[in-house]
Amino acid sequence: FFPFFLPLHFNASRGGVKTERRKADEMEGGTRANDVTTFHFVDRHTSISSMEKEGANVTFHPKYTHQHFGDDEMIPDIIQPKMDLYYSADSLESYFSFTSAGKELPAGNSMKKVVQKYSANQPQPSMSLFDEKRQQPFTPPGDLVHTYTRCDRTFEIYRVDVKKVRERGGDVADLREIEYCRRTQLFVIFFIDGGSVINFDEDEWTFFFFFEVTSPNGGSRGSGGGGEKGWTFIGFSNVYRFPLFPDKCRPRLSQFLLLPPYQRQGHGAEALSLIFEQVSTANADAIEMTVEDPSPEFCALRDYVDAKRLQRHLPSLFLLPPPSSSQRKESKYGGGKSGGGKREGEGDMQREEEEGEEKEGEEGR
Repeated sequence: FFPFFLPLHFNASRGGVKTERRKADEMEGGTRANDVTTFHFVDRHTSISSMEKEGANVTFHPKYTHQHFGDDEMIPDIIQPKMDLYYSADSLESYFSFTSAGKELPAGNSMKKVVQKYSANQPQPSMSLFDEKRQQPFTPPGDLVHTYTRCDRTFEIYRVDVKKVRERGGDVADLREIEYCRRTQLFVIFFIDGGSVINFDEDEWTFFFFFEVTSPNGGSRGSGGGGEKGWTFIGFSNVYRFPLFPDKCRPRLSQFLLLPPYQRQGHGAEALSLIFEQVSTANADAIEMTVEDPSPEFCALRDYVDAKRLQRHLPSLFLLPPPSSSQRKESKYGGGKSGGGKREGEGDMQREEEEGEEKEGEEGR
């Protein structure tokens, strides 16, 4: 499935409205699960003591929780529930936390099971173990295939071919690459309506991971930055190579996701353009690249990227001058130098329309 999600904006002026709505929901016996479930992306330089401080890490809410709490996405009979999913910003090591002011939340245990089911790495049992795991050295999986900048911030895209990784076989680094592919699948459950995880028993998958390059102190690293590199995961995509009898293939883009804090910044167009180029280069026998059940937002993104590719590869197509007003009128009424004479009565119809337009203009004035 293919989301190209609208960003989740926080409007300080509406915070009171949101709080009042939440209180009303709790009085009616439920709380909106999307409002009290929070993802935290924590870099390795943030201490545990400052983890909860505003601005200390990247936070955002899920788009969908009806898979766990029903169509209304409400948590019933619990006072002030709070669910937090902590992720290491680079390696995606995780920790799940649930608190409430009342009794234990059965749905909280259910959510934890969901996280455990769809996380290739089980969430760490304690915050201290999570902190220990996120301090371990990290390098992005796969091969670096593209680097670009946005507003003096540097971003990189890495590629992992599952089949090639398994053919190399056995190495710890190779297993880590497959593991990282699996870790991304939990986001599908929370951000793709009706999304499902992919089958890793198949070898024809190619993954693309999107990262922001960060500086040693955890801040954004510009294109001219120095020192040791760090990375923050911002999204991913994957493509499956379907064979086409007798000797061709038809690659299909299966999942495409940018995390909410990084949407509407041009990363989607940059990544999709790169994926088209990579897939066409790696699959000379491909007849086309399809998209699996794209959303309207993704269709708009794909149309934009296709237009930019046409502009790059067929620039003459975009150099044609727009039709003049006389050409448009000739096209409208079927006349013109190469169009022959007007049909019988057509000239009278044209004069009547022009007189009507003049009359409307006078009434408007």
